[in-house]
Order: sequence, then structure tokens, then C-alpha cells
Amino acid sequence: LKHQYAAAGPVQSAPVKHGTMVLFADAAGYTWAYEEGDELPKWKHYGGAPIMASPTLADGRVFVSNVGSVVYALDINDGSLIWRHMQEKDVHRKSRMELYGSPSPALHGDLVLAGFHDGSMVALTRDTGERQWQRRVGEGRYPDLLGAPLVAERDVIVAGFSKPLMSLNLDTKNVRWRIDAGGTSAPVSDGTWVVHGGSDGKLRSLDRLTGAPKWTWEAPSSGSLTQPVLTDAGIFVGSSTEGLYLIDAASGEEVWGFEPGYKTTGVSANLAVEGRQIVMVTNAGRILSLVVPDGSSDWAKDVGVLPKEGILE
Repeated sequence: LKHQYAAAGPVQSAPVKHGTMVLFADAAGYTWAYEEGDELPKWKHYGGAPIMASPTLADGRVFVSNVGSVVYALDINDGSLIWRHMQEKDVHRKSRMELYGSPSPALHGDLVLAGFHDGSMVALTRDTGERQWQRRVGEGRYPDLLGAPLVAERDVIVAGFSKPLMSLNLDTKNVRWRIDAGGTSAPVSDGTWVVHGGSDGKLRSLDRLTGAPKWTWEAPSSGSLTQPVLTDAGIFVGSSTEGLYLIDAASGEEVWGFEPGYKTTGVSANLAVEGRQIVMVTNAGRILSLVVPDGSSDWAKDVGVLPKEGILE
């Protein structure tokens, strides 16, 4: 253990570094800023409701979203409130229950893109929080937007929990494509393809411009999938009811799986990758670190961990 920082409740999302500062949020509704290694916070801010997603940093501001359908901007130097936006309740929602979560705000130009329980994605100005436009995305019993929007050039791709996964053109606000699949995490893109882990346990690779499917991989059970991580070895993804999987990016075939039973009991938190190392936090409260073999050892090829030509360069 190198450093530890006090919070007022469970920390359910990854911290964010800004120079020598460490910023994170907790389920008690606080956003914290510490200088690295300090015992006392530089500042803290109470937002009134639990925060389940990482803050977003830009231009000296900290953008935070909480489960109370509130998005706000803080000054990164002292934590003072700059603006606050509260989304109205949807009186026509089919289910009175809202899912426990809210996505990190995404940035596009001078806009902050935020998702809410009513299934709406709202564009707010960075400077004032004034609403510029709003578009309904989520549908079904649980339309909640839990995964952060992905901005890809002039499009934004986002999913409701029940459905759909949708691509919107940011200029026209029109739907470019949609598929009837929901999700709890943000999609990722390599520029050509979009990879999305669904709430139905399916990992999909789709053409970024048309939404045409390249392949679909299905986990052994129907638990929600984490945000995929694109690496030279393939695509890593975790399942909320099982373990960790490595999927071939070209074919969608499962290359490797890790299911150590009670030590895992599922993976819901997003994965962290640095070089050949991957770190995951399991639902059983364990931190696990794994390393992809570099292909130079004979044992890795002999036991089938790597194909004969190796996965990594």
C-alpha cells in the first residue's frame, strides 16, 4: 500500500489524476481532492446524492454526475460550485424504480453531455450549465443511461439499460443507427469499429458509421458486461456474474477466460490496463493483477495461452 485517502462512504468508481492531485467521488455524495500522499484533503464538496461514476476534468473544472439526476461543475482549485443542473422527473416512466447509478459526463467542444434516469441525454454548456438540447435515448422498463456517452468525431454513441444502443449525429441530433441492445458501461472505438458490452451478456463489434454487426460474443451467463478494453492481445471484458475474458478482435472468438470461483463472484468495475498488465476489482472485494505473456516463452505456446505466432508484438 502506497497511499490511502479518507472518504465519507464507499468509492465506487476510479479516481482521476490531475498533475499531483487525486480526485474521486464516493457513495455518500462527496467529491474529494487530495494532493498525492497527503493525509488531509485539499477540498471536498457535498453534492446531495451518491456518486457512482468518476468525475470528468477539463479546463480547470470538475464535472460530476450523481444518482439524484444532478450534474454540476466545480472549480478544480477549491471545489467551489460553478453551476448545477437538475433533470426533471419523467412522470410517464413505466417503472417507478430507477437504477442505482449515473454516468460520467462526456465532453464535446463547449458542451457537457450527460445521461439521466429518464433515458435522456442532455447537452449543457461548459461555462454556465445552460441546457442547449435534449434527446431521448433510453427505452423500455429501465431506460436509465448508466454508461458514459462515447463521442466519436461528429457522433455520440450511448445506450439505455434496457435498450437501445444508439448513435446520434451531433450536428443534426438525428439517429445514425440503433440496435435493440442495452448496456451499463460506455462503448469503446478504434475509429472504425465500436465495441460494446451489453446488459444482456453479449459483446458486440459494430461498424462505427452504420452499426452493421461484425460479430457477437456471448458470455456463459447473462450478466452485464464491463466496458471493453482494446489491447494488442485482444479485447478484455468482465462479466458481473462470472470472470474475465479475452476476445479476439477480428473474429469475436474467445481466446482465454479466468473464473476463479468464489474469489471473483463477478466483475462489475471497469478494468485497468497498463502495458501487458491488467488489474481488476472483483465483486468479492479482491484486487487481482494478471500479465499477458510476451510470447517469448515456450510454455506459453505449448499450453495454448498464445497462438503459435503470439498475440503481442
